[in-house]
Amino acid sequence: MAAFASILLLVFYALIDSSIVLFFVLHLIELALFILLLWRVETLPQLSDNGPSPVPVPEPDPEPATPARSLSSGNEAFATIEHLLAERCVDTGLYLQHDLTLEQLAKTLGTNRTYLGQYFSGKGTTYNAYINDLRIGHFVALHHKAVAAGRTVTAQQLAQESGFRSYSTFSTAFKQRMGLSVTAWMRETTK
Repeated sequence: MAAFASILLLVFYALIDSSIVLFFVLHLIELALFILLLWRVETLPQLSDNGPSPVPVPEPDPEPATPARSLSSGNEAFATIEHLLAERCVDTGLYLQHDLTLEQLAKTLGTNRTYLGQYFSGKGTTYNAYINDLRIGHFVALHHKAVAAGRTVTAQQLAQESGFRSYSTFSTAFKQRMGLSVTAWMRETTK
């Protein structure tokens, strides 16, 4: 359809005199076609996506919700999010991607970033803290395997394998979660 409309516009341009009104009308039609094509390109992946089913986002209540009511209405959706996080983020090791964003994770789960942020907030954490906790857990497991195998590895190497792009970010997150610096923790665990 868009190809036909484009050819039709080309024919009109060839046949039009120099009337400013006709040029204006043609430009409006071109703009409408451009917007239609842009919308189609943007929504095409959603129309053909047979991926994960979207997480139900609760409809807003017409009446003001009390804290207890709003917590219970989101429990089922939050349980779904929790299950999907375990299945599509933890089990697959998705959290090991150093450039994983909240938006990418939400898309993988079939929800939106606002709702996923609300889920983390309801759990008393943030997206970054959640991902960093998973990565630190991975770091700890890698370190224990290396020690058990008698291999010498550096904290920087293990941090990078655990999904951290920056060692300083890892070091700060590690100390917040474990209560010790990385080197102090590694010394204690190798004793």
